[in-house]
Amino acid sequence: MNTDLYVAKKTLLEGYTLVACKEDIIYKSKLRGVGTLLEYIENGVRLEGFSCADRVVGKGAAFLYVLLGAHCVYAPVMSISAKTTLYRFGIVALYDNLVDRIINRGGDGFCPIESAVIDIDDVNLAYNAIRNTISELRKKNDL
Repeated sequence: MNTDLYVAKKTLLEGYTLVACKEDIIYKSKLRGVGTLLEYIENGVRLEGFSCADRVVGKGAAFLYVLLGAHCVYAPVMSISAKTTLYRFGIVALYDNLVDRIINRGGDGFCPIESAVIDIDDVNLAYNAIRNTISELRKKNDL
């Protein structure tokens, strides 16, 4: 295991939900979901050459890691479609548990972000679907 990945995984265990590490640069977040990844994209942050550790990676997050240019993504829980997507774009995918689909926070269905992109293979279409889904979820929560 490379040093960056070791540091990212170790830091993840300190209570973070996402850690990206490259040499002496470390990004950390405690936000749930794909919000941090979207924020990185919108603010022009690039993760080229970074090793990333994320608590849960579904296909939606995998597409966002592709857009960010990550080198390696580790997750304790990763969906099969996320692994396939990362591999397809040349990103190393490591996991402890490989699952069919990511379950939503309520535990009563599938993750809405993964569901939004499950039949999409184009990165840009996936990004738009994720943004639209986030927007719809925010509208529902405002009611």
